[in-house]
Amino acid sequence: MNKKEQLAHFDIMVGKMRETLEKKGQDYANDDVLSNFKLAGQICGLKPEQNCLSLIATKVARLGVLLNSDKSPNNESIQDSVLDLANYSLLLSMILAEVVAERPVADIFKEKKLTEPQLKVGDILVSKANRKSINGQSVLTKGNEYKVTSIYYGRFYIDSDINGKDLFFPFEELNNYFDIKK
Repeated sequence: MNKKEQLAHFDIMVGKMRETLEKKGQDYANDDVLSNFKLAGQICGLKPEQNCLSLIATKVARLGVLLNSDKSPNNESIQDSVLDLANYSLLLSMILAEVVAERPVADIFKEKKLTEPQLKVGDILVSKANRKSINGQSVLTKGNEYKVTSIYYGRFYIDSDINGKDLFFPFEELNNYFDIKK
């Protein structure tokens, strides 16, 4: 393929991506094309972006099997899988853009008490207070230590014994509920 043919192929694929996204969106989602990822994530205890990433990994694994085999696919073609992979990547980009739009990263560090390097993955936080969830389950116990497992778009996650899931808090709650253990 020369450059002109490559650009024509690109245009065709982008058109197919849009058509597929719109058609599948009617089957899988409501007015919000991301609603399926949000609901499925809630069901599985994952964030929407983790749910989408899981589907990307599944498509990559499928392509790896198909491209390393002499057999023809029984269901969707290799090109269909490539198209789905491109759309999942675009949907992941939409999910991430939505997360940032909910809480602009620049706003997170406005307080003088909180600076970006203050908290790192692996830090140990000591709870200053008890905190219960909406259903009354104890989320934090005063004096307990919690390890920071990830920091992501204005939130930090700590390890927890609750349903085996990490808990997350917005950065602005760091000073309200925790001291960083030195």
